[in-house]
Amino acid sequence: MLPGSLLAEIDKPNTKFFIFDSKSDHQVYGDIDFQEYHWDKSKFNKVKVGDFFIYRRPQKASEVRNQFYLYGFGKIVEIKDSAGSSEKIRSKPAIGIIDLGYRFVDPILQSDLEFFEWKFKQRGSTWEHFFQQYGMNEITSTDFINLLNIGLKSDESFCTDFQLDLDDRNKDYSADNKIALRKIRGNEHRKFAQQVKLNYQRTCAISGIRVSDFLVASHIIPWSKDENNRKNPANGICLSTLLDKAFDKGYLTINSDYEVVVSNRTSVDHALFEYLKQYEGKKIQLPKNSKPDLSFLAWHESNVFLTA
Repeated sequence: MLPGSLLAEIDKPNTKFFIFDSKSDHQVYGDIDFQEYHWDKSKFNKVKVGDFFIYRRPQKASEVRNQFYLYGFGKIVEIKDSAGSSEKIRSKPAIGIIDLGYRFVDPILQSDLEFFEWKFKQRGSTWEHFFQQYGMNEITSTDFINLLNIGLKSDESFCTDFQLDLDDRNKDYSADNKIALRKIRGNEHRKFAQQVKLNYQRTCAISGIRVSDFLVASHIIPWSKDENNRKNPANGICLSTLLDKAFDKGYLTINSDYEVVVSNRTSVDHALFEYLKQYEGKKIQLPKNSKPDLSFLAWHESNVFLTA
């Protein structure tokens, strides 16, 4: 259930709702996720200040094979032209300034939406031509709210974070009384977790479990031990919750051949031993991008793995 504070923001008069495609090359287009979104007003001129959107990563740019995904939402609080002016000039690209940006812990995959009941448009039997090629689609408030309920269902911190962001927005952080853009609370950890899960096709690298409720982006070198690689996806592996705990506590490690090694210490619990031993010597599923760094795995084996 969405918090009342967000529903109040959404329910303001004349608010519209959109799905924005993220570009494959932000350096060319100038987009900055959850800060700025750029588009050509001569091709799409429906967005106005106060409107909400959900980000979509198109299939052609997606890390997940043959699937697009939705990964967060935000609100447009200002629209400028490319020269930095707020004047309404149709002949120049528009720059949407984003507030209340929030990244989902778990992205919504195309497969998660197979039976989603869209209100803005009938989908038919395939996704072909469902979204505009230009990459900006207006949806209904019902679509928007239902998608948020899916994207936020596993995020226990969202209600608190969103209310804190609303409280912060009322504070004056600048001399000219303009709203100061804030960092998204917890965004760096969410971004790391989201990227690691996507790299592994949202599948446990050891067991093959795919249900998102049981998946964790596990740090190889813990967050507290290496500031420089906290956000490095090569310092992460997608694991099921039990295997994540076993890895975190040193009951298993992964060697330089990317094979699972189980500690003899597991023998103190017969059930745990039987469960983990089935993966002894198994090579983990490796992602196409950001494979686990071998130096990180060596650190884990030396500093975390429980030896006899």
